[in-house]
Amino acid sequence: WRHFFLVGLTMDPDWSRDHMEEENEKYGDILVSPTFDSYRRMTYKLMWCFRHLIDTYDFTFLVVLSEDSVVNVRDMNTYFLKQLSEGNNKRFHGGPQCYTRSIHRKGKAAISLEEWPNEMLPKLCIGSGFMFSFDVIEEFLEIWDNDRHEPVNPLDDVQIAIFLFMSANIPIRLVWF
Repeated sequence: WRHFFLVGLTMDPDWSRDHMEEENEKYGDILVSPTFDSYRRMTYKLMWCFRHLIDTYDFTFLVVLSEDSVVNVRDMNTYFLKQLSEGNNKRFHGGPQCYTRSIHRKGKAAISLEEWPNEMLPKLCIGSGFMFSFDVIEEFLEIWDNDRHEPVNPLDDVQIAIFLFMSANIPIRLVWF
């Protein structure tokens, strides 16, 4: 397995792209999205990452974690090896906390009526972590490229739930590591 740190661009004049590139040359684990990094632009950054990984790497499963998440890598690896041995490497989407959530229309995590008109979101895995099989990411990218609606939901976990809703009923698995 490989790990990457996904970062976006910043308008901060003290941020050094040279320093980031120097660190990446040393460790090879930084992906710099060409989108500006902000709370309301997480979906754009995640979709760029999906496209980059699909176009660049050969993989079966992808795990996306937020910066404050912890994973037991041994348990995660055991879980995915079991999925592979049982032939469960397609149509896979899971996460540590999956539920249906009511919409917040005010505050930092607000979702406008234009972004999602219903009062409840479809079942979703919250942003602390999600897992996908390669084919699910390909399907998300097809929706993104062909059927993307505006406005795009700025919260990546919500947009993933909307993609799942728009796709062919990809089941969500509750997975903890």
